[in-house]
Amino acid sequence: MADTDTLEERIRVTEAVLDRLVSWVHHFETKSSMLLGLVTGMLAALAAFAPARTAWTPAVIATGLAALIAIAVCLACLYLGNYPRTRGPASLLFFGSIAQMTASDYRQRMSELDPRAYLDDLLNQSHTLSLILDGRYRMLAHAYRWLFAALPFWAITIYAGFASTNSL
Repeated sequence: MADTDTLEERIRVTEAVLDRLVSWVHHFETKSSMLLGLVTGMLAALAAFAPARTAWTPAVIATGLAALIAIAVCLACLYLGNYPRTRGPASLLFFGSIAQMTASDYRQRMSELDPRAYLDDLLNQSHTLSLILDGRYRMLAHAYRWLFAALPFWAITIYAGFASTNSL
């Protein structure tokens, strides 16, 4: 930012950036929850339409295993993306740091907080949250790739299970 900007303006802009980053957390949670529901449904369908044991040919076994492995990797990516990351720089703005303080210590430190230190804390939180979001969205992208890799194998296995129990 330009040297002519006031400290208050820098704080306002940095608060807006942090708010925008927090909204990306909500977007991630929505996308990953939707994907988790879809993948769980796919597993349920595999269980419900598993081919009869007598229909287990090497091809059906291979497609079923491929589907299960791809779905398992997708679930692992979702887990890694959603796993809470609560380590970071000490901050008066982060619940993890605040929880480590007593209430009186927190009140004291907040009452002594000057605008420059507040701006630095906002900047650190924005950077830390950006690192976390980058990792989460990378894992989400991997999860989507594994989902799409699983789809043909899943569909073939479901079809084989349906065909083994119904005359087509």
